[in-house]
Amino acid sequence: MNDVAAFTDEMNRAEADWQLVIYGTAMHGFTHRHAVAGAMPGVAYDPLTDERSFAAAGAFLAGAPAP
Repeated sequence: MNDVAAFTDEMNRAEADWQLVIYGTAMHGFTHRHAVAGAMPGVAYDPLTDERSFAAAGAFLAGAPAP
């Protein structure tokens, strides 16, 4: 979270138009439906987060605010 705070500070200082979306409890590879649970530490499919991130990406590409 220290890196996240440093990033937000840097973006704000640059007066950038930015947003950050964090999906709580989601692990790396959360969109990989065929990921085998426990096969690789820190990697797991999360269907709800997959759905939410797909909707957020679609909204971003359409120029709408994130849901």
